[in-house]
Amino acid sequence: MTLPMDRNNLQMFHINVNCSNLDRSVAFYKALGFKVINDFSMDEPADGRDRTIGERTPGLAEILGVDPTARMRAAFLRLGDDARATILDLIEWIEPKPGGAPAHMTQMGMARLCFRVKDCDGAYQAAVAAGAECFTAPTMLAMGGTRQKVFCCYDPDRTILEFQEFQKP
Repeated sequence: MTLPMDRNNLQMFHINVNCSNLDRSVAFYKALGFKVINDFSMDEPADGRDRTIGERTPGLAEILGVDPTARMRAAFLRLGDDARATILDLIEWIEPKPGGAPAHMTQMGMARLCFRVKDCDGAYQAAVAAGAECFTAPTMLAMGGTRQKVFCCYDPDRTILEFQEFQKP
């Protein structure tokens, strides 16, 4: 598929990961080094009721293909201070509650998020300290003409995360 725009005008802005408990997921990703840059729950009414997506942002429900009466909490997180860095968009759906099987590598659609790191062993220690279930310890691989130290783990809702440290040949 060819996009009808200049590829230099196309940039990844954010990746949405649904979660069952926003506070728990934010704490997990903060332990990995992410910073919260926007907590959308801060604009909730004083009565404590989560506004519907239709009340929150008219027109957004239709754009996303969800019922306007759906309720959610969300936060944007980013690695580092670059304002143009890709954002992690965490959403906890209050109504309707999400369902489905836990993530696995052979599922349709997004299977995992991969992060390039400078210190794979340090990332592994941070993930374990944050409670991540890791598939293996960091392992050296030779793949595609590169050498990489890599490991994968689950986030609190079983989204698969991959961490790669590229080594000099």
